[in-house]
Parts: sequence; C-alpha cells; structure tokens
Amino acid sequence: MDLSRRLKPQFQLRNDSQSGLGKPLFLTWNASEQTRAPKCLGAKKPGKTMPKTATLGHAITDVDQSAFLGALALIRQAIQQPDSIMTSSYSRSILKVLYLAGILYGATTAQDDLPQTIVGCDYLDCPFGDGTPRYQWANCTLADKDYTAVGFSRIPLSSKTLWPGLSWLYGAEQDSSVSPTFEKNFYLGAPPETDFSDVTACAIFFRNVSGAVGFQGSSRTSQGTCEDAMSKDCVAALNKQAAAVDVDGLSAKDACSKVKDELLETMDPDCYSWARDRDWNNITAIPLSGPDAPKPISREENSTSNCWPVSPKNYSLTKVESYVVDRTGEDDDESPNSVVPILTVFFPGDSDTLLEPESQMNCIKTVVNPDMEFDDENGSGALKNMPMVLALWTSMLATLLAILP
Repeated sequence: MDLSRRLKPQFQLRNDSQSGLGKPLFLTWNASEQTRAPKCLGAKKPGKTMPKTATLGHAITDVDQSAFLGALALIRQAIQQPDSIMTSSYSRSILKVLYLAGILYGATTAQDDLPQTIVGCDYLDCPFGDGTPRYQWANCTLADKDYTAVGFSRIPLSSKTLWPGLSWLYGAEQDSSVSPTFEKNFYLGAPPETDFSDVTACAIFFRNVSGAVGFQGSSRTSQGTCEDAMSKDCVAALNKQAAAVDVDGLSAKDACSKVKDELLETMDPDCYSWARDRDWNNITAIPLSGPDAPKPISREENSTSNCWPVSPKNYSLTKVESYVVDRTGEDDDESPNSVVPILTVFFPGDSDTLLEPESQMNCIKTVVNPDMEFDDENGSGALKNMPMVLALWTSMLATLLAILP
C-alpha cells in the first residue's frame, strides 16, 4: 500500500454522541473535489482546503495534537466495529495505519514535540484578556490560582523510562513585580494514569541559586536548558550526586529527604558559581511516589478553571510545590522570571520497572514569547512539523499491513 497515493472517496472518520470526546470530530477526503478541513479537526485557517491529491501525511499535519489524540480512540472503534463507521476494507487498512502510527507517535515524540525547551502561554492556548495580543499577559485560572504567564518544559528523561512526556509547569503573576511578595507554583504534567508505585520518585527544588543562573537575553522571553543556565559540568555533577544516593529500604519521603541532605552537605566545585556563598542552603524535597505524594488536580478542584496549560491536553497536572518569595529579605533579587532548577530523581523499586537510578534537571521560568504567536499558514502545536520518525514508521507499518494476511 503506497501512502502517497490518493485517498479513496469512501474513507471517512466520524464522531457521534457516543464517543465521549466532548466535541465533534470528523475526517473526510473526497477524490472528486477539494475537501475543506473542518475547523474542529484543527485546521488553523477556517475554510482551509485540502486538494484532492492530499496524502496521509498532509492530512495529519493539519490536525492539532488534541484532535489527533482524540481521533485515535475513534480509529480504534472503527477497526473493532467497521460496519459502524467504514464502508470498505481499504478504509479499514488506512485506519489501522493511522492508529498504529499514532501509538508510535505518542511514544517516540512526547519529549521532542515542543518547539523550544521552555514554552509559555502562547503555545499552551491559555486564554488572553480582551484586546491583549497573544504574546502578552494571559488570563489563566488553574484551580484556585491565577496566572499571567507560565513556563512549561519536558523532563529530559532517557528513552529507557516508562514515562515519556513528563513535564514541569511553573505559574506566576507578572504584575507581582510591583509587590514585595509573590507566589511561585510548580506542577508536574504527566500522561493519564501515570503510576510511580513501583519506584521511588523525588522532586528537588533549588531556591538559593546565584544571580548568575539564567539565560541570555530578555528576562521575559529567554529560555534554554539547564546546561545553558548553569553550565554542563554543574548539571552533570548534581545529577550524578543525586542518583548515587543509597535509598534502599527507605520510604519515598525519607529517600527524598536523604537526597536533599546529601546535596546540602556536599557541593561539587563545578557548582560553586551557581549557588549563593557556595551553599545551596535552601532546598526543598517532595516525594512524587508513596503515600505522601501530592495528588493530581481533580475535576472538582478544576471546576472553576478556564485554563489547562499542559501538552497534550489530556495529561494530568499535579501541584507539587508552592512558596512565597519575599523580596524585602534574602530573596531581594528574585523575580517571577527568575530561573528555578528542579531535579527529578527516580530510584528502582522491587519490580523491574526501572533498572537503575536516573536523575534529570530542568531549569524552569516563565516565558512570554512574541515569536510563538500562532499563524494561519504554519499552524501550531506539536504536529506543526511532522517528525520524520512518524513518516518513516507509518510507511513501514503500511508495508507490513499490505503483505501480511
């Protein structure tokens, strides 16, 4: 089966009231005429047309991530109940390819889908105030907190872990720059039903960093990796030190406390420049596993929200840490735009879910970036540029489906 051939007229994907996805979603190609990509499918320009020679790749690149993820459920239904949605065996083959490719897409690109290391409200579809350009202050209410800017970044876990797409979200009110005190809130973004019960997981927050920790450029728009913010050598030293802590036999809470204590007790010389007075001094350790771990935001807690600043949108958000900055004291040089380093550490448990400890570091801050404004021609979201790996695997799967009985 050649994926570059024209799609036949009878290929349709429709959503009915039983799908439970909450919004209509349908996908249609008609070889006899140009087909308009419906707005609910994710076309960024209302009425945008797809020519009759549209290929599978063209179709997918015009679908935003939330619509694509929702379509996977419908595709599975179509394969299992072909009479309810499809009218030909050819359609069924195409749907198989889409479904399998979608699974591979989610597994292989969840950590690579952001256009830059840290993204803000422009990318995450936060609501903005009336008459306010998209790149300026947002009006994001998440549970009981109001944010005018956020920063969102993937945790750079290795491919061996079972939790692709884990992310950190930081929310702040930018107008707090005129107040001597303001609050910083941090959330873990995770795939639905993420389970850390077989491992020990910790989040370590560093507050006593020096003014040298940061990115080049404007404090509002700059972003990058921790290696950019506080050197590759210091990041490597912190990850190595955290992963080497012996936590055998300890509860998650005690294990995370031990990681914090050892980081406070011994500082690697490569990190001297990045801590005030060569002392981390103020580190917070939060268990992400075990009975003391925070719980994801519930539907009830989020009932008054107008914003869900995570990608993909079906991911959960868990408030992990919150603290107040008082700039009349030791925090006099800290702002809502300051960089906060976070270590995310995993230790193996009794099962083989994780074979060895892993520690990774994020340097999170809010990002307000005018260059991230969505446009009609290029689209937006994680599927703005189709990853080469998806196209390759889709072609291979199509070939397998064509030759196998």
